[in-house]
Amino acid sequence: MTSADLLAGLVRALDHLAELTALGRERFDADVLVRLAVERLWITAGNYAGAYRVAAGVEAGTEPWSELYGYRNVLAHMLPEEISDDRVWFETVERAQRLRDELPDYP
Repeated sequence: MTSADLLAGLVRALDHLAELTALGRERFDADVLVRLAVERLWITAGNYAGAYRVAAGVEAGTEPWSELYGYRNVLAHMLPEEISDDRVWFETVERAQRLRDELPDYP
Protein backbone atom coordinates (compact mmCIF):
# COMPACT_ATOMS: atom_id res chain seq x y z
CA MET A 1 0.00 0.00 0.00
CA THR A 2 1.14 3.52 -0.73
CA SER A 3 1.21 6.25 1.89
CA ALA A 4 -1.79 7.80 0.09
CA ASP A 5 -3.72 4.52 0.41
CA LEU A 6 -2.90 4.34 4.11
CA LEU A 7 -3.93 7.94 4.67
CA ALA A 8 -7.22 7.27 2.85
CA GLY A 9 -7.84 4.28 5.13
CA LEU A 10 -7.21 6.42 8.19
CA VAL A 11 -9.62 9.07 6.94
CA ARG A 12 -12.29 6.41 6.36
CA ALA A 13 -11.87 5.09 9.90
CA LEU A 14 -12.16 8.58 11.41
CA ASP A 15 -15.18 9.35 9.22
CA HIS A 16 -16.85 6.12 10.36
CA LEU A 17 -16.19 7.14 13.96
CA ALA A 18 -17.96 10.43 13.28
CA GLU A 19 -20.93 8.55 11.82
CA LEU A 20 -21.20 6.38 14.92
CA THR A 21 -20.86 9.40 17.20
CA ALA A 22 -23.83 10.95 15.41
CA LEU A 23 -25.96 8.07 16.72
CA GLY A 24 -25.62 9.63 20.18
CA ARG A 25 -24.46 8.60 23.62
CA GLU A 26 -27.67 6.74 24.47
CA ARG A 27 -27.25 4.44 21.48
CA PHE A 28 -23.57 3.96 22.30
CA ASP A 29 -24.46 2.94 25.86
CA ALA A 30 -27.36 0.69 24.85
CA ASP A 31 -25.81 -1.14 21.89
CA VAL A 32 -22.77 -3.32 22.51
CA LEU A 33 -22.20 -3.66 18.77
CA VAL A 34 -21.89 0.12 18.42
CA ARG A 35 -19.40 0.22 21.31
CA LEU A 36 -17.37 -2.62 19.81
CA ALA A 37 -17.42 -0.94 16.38
CA VAL A 38 -16.13 2.31 17.88
CA GLU A 39 -13.34 0.49 19.72
CA ARG A 40 -12.37 -1.45 16.58
CA LEU A 41 -12.35 1.71 14.46
CA TRP A 42 -9.92 3.36 16.89
CA ILE A 43 -7.67 0.31 16.61
CA THR A 44 -7.97 0.44 12.82
CA ALA A 45 -7.19 4.17 12.80
CA GLY A 46 -4.10 3.52 14.91
CA ASN A 47 -2.97 0.73 12.61
CA TYR A 48 -3.31 3.01 9.59
CA ALA A 49 -1.52 5.84 11.40
CA GLY A 50 1.40 3.62 12.33
CA ALA A 51 1.70 2.18 8.83
CA TYR A 52 1.39 5.63 7.25
CA ARG A 53 4.11 7.05 9.49
CA VAL A 54 6.53 4.34 8.38
CA ALA A 55 5.56 4.51 4.69
CA ALA A 56 5.84 8.30 4.61
CA GLY A 57 9.14 8.34 6.49
CA VAL A 58 7.76 10.35 9.39
CA GLU A 59 9.89 10.22 12.53
CA ALA A 60 8.56 8.17 15.46
CA GLY A 61 6.85 10.26 18.13
CA THR A 62 5.42 12.74 15.63
CA GLU A 63 1.83 13.85 16.21
CA PRO A 64 -0.86 13.00 15.29
CA TRP A 65 0.59 9.62 14.27
CA SER A 66 1.95 8.69 17.68
CA GLU A 67 -1.25 9.85 19.41
CA LEU A 68 -3.38 7.62 17.20
CA TYR A 69 -1.06 4.64 17.53
CA GLY A 70 -0.84 5.10 21.29
CA TYR A 71 -4.61 5.06 21.75
CA ARG A 72 -4.78 2.02 19.47
CA ASN A 73 -2.43 0.23 21.86
CA VAL A 74 -4.55 1.13 24.88
CA LEU A 75 -7.68 -0.41 23.36
CA ALA A 76 -5.99 -3.35 21.65
CA HIS A 77 -4.25 -4.60 24.78
CA MET A 78 -6.95 -4.14 27.41
CA LEU A 79 -9.46 -6.76 28.37
CA PRO A 80 -13.01 -5.69 27.52
CA GLU A 81 -13.83 -5.23 31.20
CA GLU A 82 -10.90 -2.84 31.58
CA ILE A 83 -12.06 -0.46 28.86
CA SER A 84 -13.90 2.61 30.12
CA ASP A 85 -16.94 3.31 27.95
CA ASP A 86 -16.90 6.89 29.26
CA ARG A 87 -13.32 7.37 28.08
CA VAL A 88 -13.98 5.78 24.68
CA TRP A 89 -16.98 8.04 24.15
CA PHE A 90 -15.04 11.12 25.29
CA GLU A 91 -12.08 10.31 23.04
CA THR A 92 -14.40 9.72 20.09
CA VAL A 93 -16.37 12.93 20.55
CA GLU A 94 -13.38 15.11 21.45
CA ARG A 95 -10.57 13.69 19.30
CA ALA A 96 -11.84 12.06 16.12
CA GLN A 97 -12.74 15.25 14.24
CA ARG A 98 -9.72 17.15 15.56
CA LEU A 99 -7.44 14.38 14.34
CA ARG A 100 -9.26 14.28 11.00
CA ASP A 101 -8.70 18.02 10.63
CA GLU A 102 -4.96 17.61 11.39
CA LEU A 103 -4.31 15.14 8.58
CA PRO A 104 -1.97 16.57 5.98
CA ASP A 105 -3.37 17.76 2.67
CA TYR A 106 -6.28 15.39 2.58
CA PRO A 107 -9.66 16.66 1.40
